[in-house]
Amino acid sequence: MTPSLFDATDAVDEYTFMSTPDAAARLQSHRETFITESDMAWIAEQGLDLVRLPVGHWVLGGDEPYLGAAGLLDAAMDWAATYELAVLLDLHAASGSQNGQDHSGRVGPRL
Repeated sequence: MTPSLFDATDAVDEYTFMSTPDAAARLQSHRETFITESDMAWIAEQGLDLVRLPVGHWVLGGDEPYLGAAGLLDAAMDWAATYELAVLLDLHAASGSQNGQDHSGRVGPRL
């Protein structure tokens, strides 16, 4: 989690963040600037050949209140290919919050 994204909110996870006014716009802006093509170029320049992309189960959309990010995932995959980086797509947050921690999308008991 990136604490600055949650500044001036009561959100403790992405689930509660999405009920914040302007959450979708703030999250979209964060996503578009947090990882960029220049990051992929830098990773390749360092001699690495693989990147790990942690994603929530909602990445392709269709699970409100979460905001999907299929287009950004496609862009990241394209950038990785451009710099000949393999991608480990890591399902980092399963449906229902697999561990109840903030990084699983929702704090609290598993649903």
